[in-house]
Amino acid sequence: MKRQRFDIGDLVEYETHVSRRQGLVLERKAINPNFYNTDRDYHVDEYRCKIKFIDSESEEPRWVRAKWLKLLSQAKE
Repeated sequence: MKRQRFDIGDLVEYETHVSRRQGLVLERKAINPNFYNTDRDYHVDEYRCKIKFIDSESEEPRWVRAKWLKLLSQAKE
């Protein structure tokens, strides 16, 4: 699969009006997988990422829309 703006292993930041958190991308998938061709690059509005936040070991990973993430560091291949 082609590299997207966010890929598995990337370090990202998720900011809300209350806090700013960093985490690692564990997985990504299309918001509507029946509609999108998986052989093309997704626009950030078309997919979401499963994020493991590094500030909380007990919190379960959480799905976040890609458009709400900021890339801090790309994973090495």
